[in-house]
Amino acid sequence: MEPYSGHHFMKQFIRGKPIRYGFKWWWSATSTGYLIKFEPYVGASQRDPQKTLGQSVVEKLCVGYIPLNSRLYIDNYFNSLLLLESFSSHGIKCIGTLRNDRLEKAPMPDIKWNRGSRKKVSISQPSLVQEYIRHMGGVDLFDNLQSLYHIRKRSKKGYWRLIRLCLTGAVVNVWILYRRIVLSVLTSSNIEKPRAVRPRFLSQVQEDIRFDNTGHMIDEQSTQRRCGQCGKCTIFHCLLVSSTICFYHISLTCE
Repeated sequence: MEPYSGHHFMKQFIRGKPIRYGFKWWWSATSTGYLIKFEPYVGASQRDPQKTLGQSVVEKLCVGYIPLNSRLYIDNYFNSLLLLESFSSHGIKCIGTLRNDRLEKAPMPDIKWNRGSRKKVSISQPSLVQEYIRHMGGVDLFDNLQSLYHIRKRSKKGYWRLIRLCLTGAVVNVWILYRRIVLSVLTSSNIEKPRAVRPRFLSQVQEDIRFDNTGHMIDEQSTQRRCGQCGKCTIFHCLLVSSTICFYHISLTCE
């Protein structure tokens, strides 16, 4: 529901909802919350007389738009045996819950048990149940994300609600794509592993050793190496700490 307090023929009232007055939208989204398609609810004229409202809405959002052999997850408000047959004829796989008054006398096992006995009862669970739980909820996820990026500009113009939904939907979709690209790059096997950051001077001498005035002896090398304190090139090094020391740090280390 998109809140709207003005006068418009598309304005709907739904009792018990957090937003009771406004525009009602039908959304289809992926399991990650990526918005695929949406259309507004304009009343009974949107429904096919020979079909239920749920079947009419879902077919408009999916048939001829999503690829063949796609797997669709729907809740019991939209699902029906007629819808499943329609999707099967269009090459779309569908998984969803079904209400008791829409079973069309299909044989269903009785899974009721007595809760008063307070005993654990083992019930076999089809793998489709876990798949439904894992992939269901994409529309609710998009609804939550678009509420975080909701444009707060108020207007009594009805068309502004449509523009606002398009803008917030685009922001959410771009963020989801950006996150997927980043995760793909980070988990790619071809990406160069970051090298460990080396300290500036590996042979840097600790302060307590430099100024202990015990056993230090300066020697001269045939090749230059970098000083363990400042990084300058020098031929001197301390035999005690095996650290190369430049001329400036000789007096500080070996007194």
